[in-house]
Amino acid sequence: MFLEKVSYQKAVENFSKEWKQSQSELMEFMKSQDEKFMGKEEELLKQNREEIEKILERDRAETNKMMSALLESMKSSQPPK
Repeated sequence: MFLEKVSYQKAVENFSKEWKQSQSELMEFMKSQDEKFMGKEEELLKQNREEIEKILERDRAETNKMMSALLESMKSSQPPK
């Protein structure tokens, strides 16, 4: 009876130890996957910001051209004083 308790206790201790180890390994794996994912997300956000800045700059340049053309046409359409 005592021998059965010892072997059962050893089995439970081994199982607990292995379970804790596997949980630790799983957490480390999930952490590394999260870090990889976040790195990719940050890179995508950076690329998106840069692309939006380029689009806005082109839009400002185009708006400036249109306003300049409008002002020039208004100047030329006014009668001389």
